[in-house]
Amino acid sequence: MTTAGEGTPNRARAVEPRPRARPPVRIAIAAASAYTPLGARGPWFDDQRLHAELTARGHQVEIVGWDDAVHDPLRFDAMYVSSTWNGCAEPMAFVAWLDTCESDGRRRLINDRAVLDAGFVKHRHWRLLERALASSPSLRELGRLTPSRFVVEGPDAGDGGIEPRGGRRLADVLADLDRDPAWASSNVVLKPTVSADGIDTFVYDRIGHAIPVDDAKRDRYVLQSAADADATFVRMANDRARHGALVQPYMQGVEAGEYSLTVLGSRCTHAVQKPPLFKGDGSGRRVFVELERLPGTMLAFAEALVGALVDHFGAGSVSRARVDLFDEGGVPVLCELECVDPNTNLRVVAEHDASRAEVTVQTYADVIEERAAALAAEPGAVATTAA
Repeated sequence: MTTAGEGTPNRARAVEPRPRARPPVRIAIAAASAYTPLGARGPWFDDQRLHAELTARGHQVEIVGWDDAVHDPLRFDAMYVSSTWNGCAEPMAFVAWLDTCESDGRRRLINDRAVLDAGFVKHRHWRLLERALASSPSLRELGRLTPSRFVVEGPDAGDGGIEPRGGRRLADVLADLDRDPAWASSNVVLKPTVSADGIDTFVYDRIGHAIPVDDAKRDRYVLQSAADADATFVRMANDRARHGALVQPYMQGVEAGEYSLTVLGSRCTHAVQKPPLFKGDGSGRRVFVELERLPGTMLAFAEALVGALVDHFGAGSVSRARVDLFDEGGVPVLCELECVDPNTNLRVVAEHDASRAEVTVQTYADVIEERAAALAAEPGAVATTAA
């Protein structure tokens, strides 16, 4: 999650106008209203840099709040869903806003609407990735997914892999899962199926393992008793607006530090590593990692996973994604593939090497500009349907 001051405007770089290579396009960068020019935190660093670069290229660009009704999405040629981190707290309102963005029958969303729908409700793209690995031996050679079970109480069960709770307690679910060696003798992570940035994510310490976590977060996010874990599970499973609970085994790789790789277009441009902690939040605690120093097949696996989404949704459908991975004994394991509103960690790149950050921002703008121009050129297109 963000830390205080991260949204403070960056004034270190004056942007010089660039020769216009494309016709001007009206582009909105959508964020939570707190991360807009008039918001409490000000624009997010990544959005500021992208806004400045696209504006320098002659485009009409605004950072707007998705949750601010004063902005009409239909007045833009392209809508870039960027820093909408509070959408998971208001899932029905967020989906309704996505509907509004293309309510006139024109496609204007970057990434595609189908990509956003699948990424917002995590079981949808997770099942897609599971199928991709099952059908591709070459992809399976590169890495694997964190085992995941999606459980909900009510009629949403059966929607693309969400299973019914049916009144079961967490102990009942785990008794079934423990037949699989991937789950046996493991602590358990619990979070909503619709979630972002580690919000409402807990670990159930059922085996007495010392969970590395900041002391200030231990009492809140580490569940020590079966009763507390069950209450958390039941609360999440009953939350149909957020599509129930996601249950995963705790991966030891978090204790070495989770890796986050940003993919722009089809290529990973940079990577960072989080501190070796459960819920090691805050961009200021992340460190830049050279791509050639990533463990084993991690880079190839990240790009191949995004490629699997593009193969499914179509060329141009995914402009930006962040792939979060653990290194488990030399094998990269996916814990999250975020294609709705990922923090692209540009601040970490800039603090490591300002010139490298400049090149990355230009690549970022290239990808968004190309997609925005393509959308602006198809005024009669019918909106993409959800996955």
